[in-house]
Amino acid sequence: MEFFKRAAKTVRDPNAKMIFLDLMKMEEGHIAYIKANIESIKEKGRWQLKPIEGYDEGKTAETVFKAREEGKAGETEFEIGEMTSDLSAIRIALAIENDLYEFYSRASAHAKGQDAKAVFKKLSEWEKEHREMLEAQYEEMREGFWSKMGFSPFD
Repeated sequence: MEFFKRAAKTVRDPNAKMIFLDLMKMEEGHIAYIKANIESIKEKGRWQLKPIEGYDEGKTAETVFKAREEGKAGETEFEIGEMTSDLSAIRIALAIENDLYEFYSRASAHAKGQDAKAVFKKLSEWEKEHREMLEAQYEEMREGFWSKMGFSPFD
């Protein structure tokens, strides 16, 4: 989460900035969900399957995709160096989200008990959505970078 906070402060692309800010909020929700599960296991001896009250991962992700489609964050001209820096931040975030997705997927596959499997599956699904958001942003930014550089791989 700390990486997303720093990236949101440093990237120049407004769409990337918006995604990092939203990812930060979503990861805070994940932390709350994990903490609720730890407390539930300690106090009740069982997993907390319900999402945290007031937190809706799907709605947040939907808002990000909708804003991207509508171009709400806006378009800006960037220098090549700024573009490569932003692309690097997105790639690092992609690696983080992919690692988390794989971790939770493995945890779900190896968990004992259906409730534990369900909790880890939910977390892996959330991370997969994050990865998809970042992949879409990366593709868009990469195409812009290629265009600015006059590069067209299929011409």
